[in-house]
Amino acid sequence: MSTKDLVAKLPDLSLASIDSIHQITAYLISQEGVSGIWLFGSLAKGRQPDWRSDIDVAVRGLAASKLGGVWSELDARIPQSLDLVRWEDASDLLKREIVHWGKLLYAT
Repeated sequence: MSTKDLVAKLPDLSLASIDSIHQITAYLISQEGVSGIWLFGSLAKGRQPDWRSDIDVAVRGLAASKLGGVWSELDARIPQSLDLVRWEDASDLLKREIVHWGKLLYAT
């Protein structure tokens, strides 16, 4: 997804947030097996980040054994705190919230 597409999908967010989301999405897409990426939480609802904000991302298809390494790499690339959740590990309640309020960023 291009930065232009993200701006259209998330018009209320700052360009800094958009840039971080773009970096996260591009990196996750490059990982073997990834078949879905969602932004959820406050940023997905269009709220501007403040000092407490993190970027909440759910990813489907990422091997559990790779989660720590992927999180570490993304943490080094973006200035915001990242909450990275494997779809397969999410509770049913969280999955419903992601589907209802989240923004689908990538799907195969």
